[in-house]
Amino acid sequence: HPRVRRQRQMCIRDSRDYTDLSGEAVNLLAKENKLPKEKGPLAQFGVWSGIQMNTAFDKSPDKIAEMMMQGSMMGVIDMSRTLKEYGDTPEDCRKLGENLIKLEENSIQKMKQYLG
Repeated sequence: HPRVRRQRQMCIRDSRDYTDLSGEAVNLLAKENKLPKEKGPLAQFGVWSGIQMNTAFDKSPDKIAEMMMQGSMMGVIDMSRTLKEYGDTPEDCRKLGENLIKLEENSIQKMKQYLG
């Protein structure tokens, strides 16, 4: 279906943006001689099982878009709170957080076309 194919292509492009942002975060950590925290297998399973449950009966582009928008909105809220809580964050870290918020907001806007 063309609509599903377009949605899949958009997700692939967005995942590249997230990968780039992740690489920037790793580089910032490396400057501080720190390593990123790995998500444990339990957390990864929780994400996987949540997706499976939410799409068990509805795998439509509408449902996938809704789930992605909810995830992006959670990302915007979490990062906004973090930036506010740690107001004295170094500029390069703050910029990275702001870029994540923009990426999530753009993702929400793109997904709207798949609703309904």
